[in-house]
Amino acid sequence: IESLFVGDMEFEQCEVSWMIQGDYSRLWDALPGLKELTIKGSTDLELGQIRHGQLESLTIICGGLPESVIRSVQEAELPGLKKLLLYIGVEDYGFDGNADTIKELLDKADFPKLTYLGITDSEIQDELTRVVLESKFMGQISTLDLSMGTLTDQGGALLLERMPAYSNVKKLDLSYNYLSEEMAEKLKNLPMEVDV
Repeated sequence: IESLFVGDMEFEQCEVSWMIQGDYSRLWDALPGLKELTIKGSTDLELGQIRHGQLESLTIICGGLPESVIRSVQEAELPGLKKLLLYIGVEDYGFDGNADTIKELLDKADFPKLTYLGITDSEIQDELTRVVLESKFMGQISTLDLSMGTLTDQGGALLLERMPAYSNVKKLDLSYNYLSEEMAEKLKNLPMEVDV
């Protein structure tokens, strides 16, 4: 098995916040050929000690990502990871951290091959935009995904100021946001593909 999506349901079948997950700590040894893992839902989610030599993509879709899960990702040994996409969500659905939690994740995580970084779906998206822009991964990624959150013109202005320095970034995903039309137009002029 090279690709696994656990919880692949639309909201008509089950709201993401209602999905009960479980303990994935045995998965890493059980599926040595796994390259892509997507998990939907974060209630009762435990990732355990993540150690996997082949995994290239990890996506967690949820209404709120618990700090315990973030810490497992932070301490993961994933030397081949190219894509990390995390839905941060809101406190009411399980996110019990803050901007410092994400800063610690990005400071301590060791993903030398990462080219896609997604920190999305947050009610503190402006704060997280600053954290991401100050992270070590900005110099190596080709895609930055800050979509589906409460990104406002405050975060947009920061992106306008900082993004031109990162010629390695080819795509900036800001879709589904709280940007003004004027700011959205300005961001389209950045020297990369921008989705607003």
